Amino acid sequence: MNDSNLKYLRAINQQLGGAIGQAVGDGMAGRLLFCTANLLRSLIAEQQGYSRPVGDTTSRIRDLTPQLRDMLGDSNEVCHLLDTLENSAVQEQHFFQALAAVAGLLAGRQDNGSKSLLAEFVAWDQQRWTGVEHDFNALSLTGEEHLDREVEPITADELERLKTLLRQHCGEGPGLQVSHVNAIAGGFSKQTIILTLEGNQHLPNEIVMRRDRAESPVGSTVLDEFQLLKTLHAAGVCVPQPFVVDASGVMGCPILIMAKAAGGNIGDVYNIHAPSTLSTELATGLARELAKLHQVSIAQLPSSLPGTDSSHKAFLRQEMEKFQRDWLALDQSSVTITVAFEWLFAHLDLLGDRRCLVHGDTRFHNILCQGDQVTAILDWELAAIGNPARDLGYAYHHIIQFADWQQFLDAYRDAGGTVPSALELDFYILWSDLFVAIYMYRARESWLSSSGDNIQLAYAGERLRQHNMQLLSTRLNGLLAKYSVTQ
Repeated sequence: MNDSNLKYLRAINQQLGGAIGQAVGDGMAGRLLFCTANLLRSLIAEQQGYSRPVGDTTSRIRDLTPQLRDMLGDSNEVCHLLDTLENSAVQEQHFFQALAAVAGLLAGRQDNGSKSLLAEFVAWDQQRWTGVEHDFNALSLTGEEHLDREVEPITADELERLKTLLRQHCGEGPGLQVSHVNAIAGGFSKQTIILTLEGNQHLPNEIVMRRDRAESPVGSTVLDEFQLLKTLHAAGVCVPQPFVVDASGVMGCPILIMAKAAGGNIGDVYNIHAPSTLSTELATGLARELAKLHQVSIAQLPSSLPGTDSSHKAFLRQEMEKFQRDWLALDQSSVTITVAFEWLFAHLDLLGDRRCLVHGDTRFHNILCQGDQVTAILDWELAAIGNPARDLGYAYHHIIQFADWQQFLDAYRDAGGTVPSALELDFYILWSDLFVAIYMYRARESWLSSSGDNIQLAYAGERLRQHNMQLLSTRLNGLLAKYSVTQ
């Protein structure tokens, strides 16, 4: 891209965040504008370029070449990779592709020399993603994060079929009407729609319809959530009351109808919107809810939940191997992802054997809050029988933005939860970032290969993928230093 093209992109970017953005407002047009601006800024950030990832890596690679040849041999593949790394004129993208390939050859080796090299490679990758994130944030404009409505209307025929379903299964009479439909933005695998009812006799005035997206990168269905929600609601866990599930007759895809819980979201998948306004009570409230959730008897739960019929370690190994196959099938390259899998597999056998119900996606984009109270835990598509550290570790990035992590763990313990070991928490904090990274890469592939126009997938596959890689590489770099090669 030449300088004049980059100048045009900058001008468009400024206009999207200025008068044009202010004129559009919310709705699908606003969401499209928001995503377009973010994708455009990613492109600008990439075009600014990084000739080398950090410092004089050309000189460092040349110093390492004899050691790498001793470890890996002098096959044509190895020689080609080292030649690429030693080339000071090679593009950053090609440098990191070659570095990821070398990391793949070193992965699995138990000697300290290989582990030290992998740690050094991850540090370079972390510096790279941190640089991209820094430049992206420098280009970002304010006032863009809170578009909250997605216009994807339900047709008149669908509404009629929905009303028939509610009359048949919820005891509603012929006077039932749907007066308002509000499709909520967000949700990469499921769509959430709030429906306002009139003439209702048994259902509340507002209900929620959750329906599968055909292009979901997750592959789960709301059909799996219905029985679990019934069990949890009866057990007093903070979940919406489910009313009815339908396989495909109403909307042409599976749907779940449930009560609308009070409150709203205070963050997206990564960030709390206004952390300085929140109290520690909200964090400790979530800790107490998770402790309650983790004490529900497995015998009460649907036998179809993943992980029910296997040990924790066997189930987790199977899950990790599946995600690793998914990653390899995408034919992408990443030093950080390669080494993260290596670290997790190396520490898998050190985990405890405690098993309980875990939600699997416990950040505040899936949690409703009102004041200092947690009012509902939503979106149970990743629920499984697993280690409680999974939920605690996944919540880590949100909790530390507005509360003390140890205080959160203390509240969990005081409510009856057993606090996992430091290694288990470190393991699952890293694992949560890694499997989200794979989801984001899959979202990108789904977007690029489909004929659809789901702007949510486009945004996930570009902006959120970039941000997640910065978090993942930073976390992995810290763990490689914390658990040194001698341990």
